[in-house]
Amino acid sequence: MTHRTQITLADDQYARLRAESRRSGLGLAKLVRRAIDHTYGTARPDQQRRTQAPAPVTRIATKAPSSRCGP
Repeated sequence: MTHRTQITLADDQYARLRAESRRSGLGLAKLVRRAIDHTYGTARPDQQRRTQAPAPVTRIATKAPSSRCGP
């Protein structure tokens, strides 16, 4: 189910939203929905996985143990 709503934005908020819409190619409504999901989370875990960026993967270099035994 979806719901239709109306919001009032300040000029600078609307300008930022329009600029992001032009930059990303996404509609204003989609950007607002993404902002809501990002700020307040999502109701369904499957949606949350799609809207959140994956955690960065870092690798820690470790030195292999020496095979030498003794001086």
